[in-house]
Amino acid sequence: MTQLTRRLPGVANLLDILAAGSVSRVTNVTVSEADFISDHCLLSAAFAVRLPKPVVKYTWRNTGNINTTSFEDDLRKSVIFSQPATDVDAYADQLDSVLTELLDKHAPVRSSRRRSPKISRWLSDEAITAKRLRRRLERHWHYWLGC
Repeated sequence: MTQLTRRLPGVANLLDILAAGSVSRVTNVTVSEADFISDHCLLSAAFAVRLPKPVVKYTWRNTGNINTTSFEDDLRKSVIFSQPATDVDAYADQLDSVLTELLDKHAPVRSSRRRSPKISRWLSDEAITAKRLRRRLERHWHYWLGC
């Protein structure tokens, strides 16, 4: 676009610049008079902006690898057995704190991040269901082949 965007009486007309990384991302560029508000014209455009992909954070404990004998020994040595609280609410708080401490020792909290799955908005519900079934059958097939 080469339309003038600044008008000053007695001064050479200037051209304001609209810069973007990609021409294909800028559309509908228009220049409108500012009606004596400014010596510049109003420049408007539509920009296609790519949003960052959402990231989901997961936290878990690997409780399957806990050494149960060691966990049980630590639990028996805790204040739950040696000095149990007499009040129900205090005992519940004691259980919560001791078990959290022991789980932190034997199965610490782990976390990871991963991108959310792609959403295919243009696919119908039947197509999405069929794709999921196909993928599940492919996994079973690979399992039985030993791949």
